This record gives sequence, C-alpha cells and structure tokens, in this order.
Amino acid sequence: MYYVGTLEEMNVVDAKISINCNWPVGGTTRWAVPRETIDSDIYAIPVPTGSHGFDKAAMTIGVDEIEVQTVIFPEVDSE
Repeated sequence: MYYVGTLEEMNVVDAKISINCNWPVGGTTRWAVPRETIDSDIYAIPVPTGSHGFDKAAMTIGVDEIEVQTVIFPEVDSE
C-alpha cells in the first residue's frame, strides 16, 4: 500500500509520520523518501504497517490520504 501525490504532499505525509514516531532519533531520520512513479510529478511513499515499536495507528495519526494498492515505479537499469 502507498500514499501518492505531489512531491510536496508526500513530504508532508512523511513529516507527519516521522513526527508521530519522534524522529529523527538515533539512526532513523524519517519514515520514507518519496519516489517518483511512472506518472510524471506523482510520487509515492509506503503506508506504514508498524515499525520501531509503533503500530500503524500510532504512525498515521493525522494522515488522511487515501491508500493505493498498486503503484508502478520506473525500471532502474542494473548496469
């Protein structure tokens, strides 16, 4: 599952999740770096299912974006 939107929107969602988890702390600085999808200017970050002792509900307080099941990212050359 992913959240999708503009780069700015995904940075806001990431900031909400990170704040809910009191990040940055230790080696963890943020939940996720938004990745551009095959659709130009549309980015995605994974929906958390729980991490670092937090469950999904605690991590997503204040996140109202719709969860999307399938996101297609550009293929990366493995050369």
